[in-house]
Amino acid sequence: SIAFIAELVLPGNAPALMLILSFRSEDAGTSPPLQVLRGFQQRLTDAGAWVEIELKGLSEDEGRALLDLLQTTGGPISQKQSREILQEAGGSPLLLSELLHFASQETGVGEAVRPADGLLISDMIRRRASTLSLTARQLLEALSVAGEPVSKTLLYHAVNVADEDPARETGLLIREHLVRFTGGSAGAKLEPFHDQVREASLSWMSPAELRNWHAYLAQLLQAEADTDPQRLLRHYRGSGNSPAAFETALAAARIAEAAFAFELAARFYADALETGEADEPA
Repeated sequence: SIAFIAELVLPGNAPALMLILSFRSEDAGTSPPLQVLRGFQQRLTDAGAWVEIELKGLSEDEGRALLDLLQTTGGPISQKQSREILQEAGGSPLLLSELLHFASQETGVGEAVRPADGLLISDMIRRRASTLSLTARQLLEALSVAGEPVSKTLLYHAVNVADEDPARETGLLIREHLVRFTGGSAGAKLEPFHDQVREASLSWMSPAELRNWHAYLAQLLQAEADTDPQRLLRHYRGSGNSPAAFETALAAARIAEAAFAFELAARFYADALETGEADEPA
């Protein structure tokens, strides 16, 4: 699609066209499509044709105006809930609309309006997750415990699929703004849509469930070729496997040392010591 856009806008006789593209700021340095687009930007005959605008969060007045516009369906909400929504959304139009939808469902049916005791994004995510299928919930939990973008191949191996299609359930999670793709089409990976989604998912898991997820992810990563020891270390520590964490921390430290990354190597050696598995000579 980027190549197609370039064919439209690069020629000197390009048609009159307003093209609006958006990207997340954290993807600016890693998105392959965006990097290709930047290359085409350098070839524009009219440099002034490219205008870049940073979209910051909504102000409180703008957020309140958007709330008024959106309150056309669902149950009415109280002034207290409006203030809570504005505070929790933090200027994000997406979170604001999602919280409003959640609050409208929570207030009651017909004339029986029940104000929420407190409106939190974590409550909204937890309620939404409770309606997911077992496969979708497992996908979300695996991504949250992973703590980093995960390939679809690894993710689908991590879930216990019964009758559900993991690809279909992934599509549902994306539509529900719980999961997103990252890394471009070539190396597309999945991760929770927002840190608050990850934190809410981790909050409903018991310590035993967390350890089991870490152990299973470590097992899957160990089977991959050229696995980064740093990734393995996180999951061995999370699963309570101290001997494996010790050996992995040493391996990560040696790799860092060979690359002259001595500060990083020192941190890995410290991780190895913290496992309690090092004897006196080590």
